[in-house]
Amino acid sequence: MSKKLLWSTGTFLVIGVLLFSHFWKESTENISAKEQVEMYYDVYNEKDFESYYNMLSEREKEKIEEIKIYSDSSEISQIDSEKRDKEEILKIFEQAWRSLKVIEIEEQSGGTEKGTIVSATIHYPASGTNPEATAIETFKLIKENGEWKFDDFLSKEFIE
Repeated sequence: MSKKLLWSTGTFLVIGVLLFSHFWKESTENISAKEQVEMYYDVYNEKDFESYYNMLSEREKEKIEEIKIYSDSSEISQIDSEKRDKEEILKIFEQAWRSLKVIEIEEQSGGTEKGTIVSATIHYPASGTNPEATAIETFKLIKENGEWKFDDFLSKEFIE
């Protein structure tokens, strides 16, 4: 391949990536918290764990990166802590993956950039040793750099 053709191909690739990232950022900045939760489950079902991870707030990423070690099962006396790297977290997401179906998503309260509560009713089909289940998962989302991010997992209530 000639240097000119190689340079042209590389230039088009860089321009394509820049355009994609610009339109992706623009499109994610204009969506509601409820739509962000819909997208969260879509990327999860597609096993796009990189995008799934990127939907977390910086505070939530820090929280899941830290492994706390306690002296016993009471979790009262912490004796040490370690950090997980991003690759380890993505691997954990992949190992814990279980297909799901979104039944309903509702914005519960808030509606401000400082905090919006959104609940999703999710159905998990039976898988391996896991029985079929339906649950309501509730999250707090915040705006970070103009995008809705998952800042806290508030609860998971099994129904039916």
